[in-house]
Amino acid sequence: MVVSRKQAIFWTLLLTGLLVFTFLRQTLILVYPVILAVLGYLLRLKLNRSILLFTLLFFLLGLLSAYLAGGYFLNFFVSAYLILPIWVFLQARPIAWKSGRVFSVFDTFLAIASRVLVVVNVSAFIYAQFIIDPSLMNYDDAFTGLYGLDGLGSHTLSVINLGFSVYYLSKRKYYSFAFFLISGVFGFYGLGLVIFLISLLLLYATRLLRYWKIMGAILLSSIIAVGMIGVFNPRNLDYIEANINRALLVFDSYDYQEEVERSRQLEVTQIPRFITFLDGSQKRFLGDMKVFMLGAAPGGYNSRTAFYLNGDFVQNEWLRSNFSIRTPAHSEDVYPLLNRELLSKPYNDGTRNQTFSSLVALLLEYGLLAGGGYLIFFFIRIWQIQGNLISRERAEFLKFIGIYAFFLLSVQNYLEYPEIIVPIILLFKLAEFDRAQQMHVD
Repeated sequence: MVVSRKQAIFWTLLLTGLLVFTFLRQTLILVYPVILAVLGYLLRLKLNRSILLFTLLFFLLGLLSAYLAGGYFLNFFVSAYLILPIWVFLQARPIAWKSGRVFSVFDTFLAIASRVLVVVNVSAFIYAQFIIDPSLMNYDDAFTGLYGLDGLGSHTLSVINLGFSVYYLSKRKYYSFAFFLISGVFGFYGLGLVIFLISLLLLYATRLLRYWKIMGAILLSSIIAVGMIGVFNPRNLDYIEANINRALLVFDSYDYQEEVERSRQLEVTQIPRFITFLDGSQKRFLGDMKVFMLGAAPGGYNSRTAFYLNGDFVQNEWLRSNFSIRTPAHSEDVYPLLNRELLSKPYNDGTRNQTFSSLVALLLEYGLLAGGGYLIFFFIRIWQIQGNLISRERAEFLKFIGIYAFFLLSVQNYLEYPEIIVPIILLFKLAEFDRAQQMHVD
């Protein structure tokens, strides 16, 4: 039996949906480059000379930075493995091919993903409400079900659900919007919810009169969401309020060296250590010309790779036993603010105290030349794709996803989490492919 290209695309998208949105995602870190390569072949994506040239330049500058930092080549190779395939896939251009009746790969993937997520969300609700033992597991992290507990668990599922809710909001399907929004709220990821609301407001606030129905739906849904948090997990509201109050302390009394020393002494830190981390990052970035231009060491500052290999923070016992690589910059700026011993002390854990940010990681680890270039071309490409779409609904949704992705990459190392970054770039690439096919037919 001969499998057509359309059939191959459908089955590959189905496999991708299952790998990304279920417990199978734990294999993604190993197979995601293969998935992207297969999709690139099936969609006939083309790499031009500029893409290949920047990829080569990025690689060479990364090698140079690793060498100058002291020979941290393993960190660089792991880091490049996690972030370069993403960039190359996003930059590649689709070539229109004769396929008879035009079919939408974008809608196909969204339909597959939505059905998978409905099953996952129902299983997560059952798991969180009826299966877990609250005395053994934190309720905040229990909304997982078939999604599984690996990685960031309910937090990444929350990010995905909140993003999908806007797809249905853009299509004016308010019941589906409410379902995915409520599922996202049940992940009890306070920072993710704040980013979601900020991204929505940036998308619609300037067009308040035109989108008054949508703004009304957002307001009503927000009230319902807060009410549900108050009913099912009232401590989460207190936690968010406490985080805001502690963040405001930076305006009253803050000294970078004092905060770092307090962390070294394993004392409770009132000011969120994420703020201390950002301060230390900008000091290092602006205070050292080599770091500014070439980075402190690829995969060796605050990226997921840096924590994979530092011999402390990673959950995998084999990695923790066999690797203990800490660059000087990581040891001085990041490790004192986030390590297992510090987190074992009461009130020292939580999102507010994490030193994660893909934007910071790229700039601090690769410098302005490679890391800055990566980010600029990444977001320019996203903006180009959504700006060239004819469908108002798609353009609206992908504009939100672009804003959402920027803020998510600002506060977490999501660029190195395939279960988050793969579906994001896939949405843009599938929409671009559909546009190319439509132009070919027209």
